[in-house]
Amino acid sequence: LTLVQNHVHRSFAPLARYMRRASTFFGLPGGMNSYSTPHGSTGFAYHFDPSDAFILQVQGSKSWEVCARRLADPLGFSNPTYNQVEPGHPDVRNCEVFVLNEGDALYLP
Repeated sequence: LTLVQNHVHRSFAPLARYMRRASTFFGLPGGMNSYSTPHGSTGFAYHFDPSDAFILQVQGSKSWEVCARRLADPLGFSNPTYNQVEPGHPDVRNCEVFVLNEGDALYLP
């Protein structure tokens, strides 16, 4: 169970300022989402995102299983659910586990 709040930077001025600075720095548009998963719960199933992501752990800690990207061109897929990966699939073998604690960051290209 995960509570998802998309585009949180659109409704909170300090996050909007941060997002503008980050977009200017990287020279790219961006967006900011918030994901809250209760302690002891599992967040999203195995999947890949078609874009880069910076993960900022704001509170508590969370374990992440990070696997190799399964497509050389992540924008080259046409099925919007293609990013879902079933447990036991070859793409989710030999993943690395990272534990993010409050204040940690992770970049996923």
